[in-house]
Amino acid sequence: VGKDAGLHPGYQAEMSVNGKTVGYVGKLHPVVADAFGLGDNVYLYEINLTDLLNNMTVSNKYSVLNKFPAVERDLALVVDMNVTHKQIMNIISRFSMIKSAVLFDQYTGAQIGVGKKSLAYSLTFQADSTLKDSQVDGVVDALTKTLATELDASVRGM
Repeated sequence: VGKDAGLHPGYQAEMSVNGKTVGYVGKLHPVVADAFGLGDNVYLYEINLTDLLNNMTVSNKYSVLNKFPAVERDLALVVDMNVTHKQIMNIISRFSMIKSAVLFDQYTGAQIGVGKKSLAYSLTFQADSTLKDSQVDGVVDALTKTLATELDASVRGM
């Protein structure tokens, strides 16, 4: 709720950063709009950029880029309906060579079977050296075996 006299009460808001007011936004007060020959629905905002910039908290986040290329693989799994994405991600996180895993598809239907669903992941592998296909294949094999043992998951052809 703002307190700017030039704006319509109830149709304005105060903008603040870290508890400091840096501006207002809202509908122009009807008396002010009439005085300038403006219509009924005039909206405006005012921001004090100096106050805004002085009260902003800036944090620079960065990470060192790996000089060795990443390898991408997709993996589609068939699991029981009660198996969660979190359970799968907990297992994937155990493999240090897998730097990220993104769920990009979920499917249920006749091709999968009753009580089953398919979850497809895009996996990114990276290490402190250039990866060979055989290394990535080994991790994928170990991952699929762990998923099969712990969650009764099977690999679905993509």
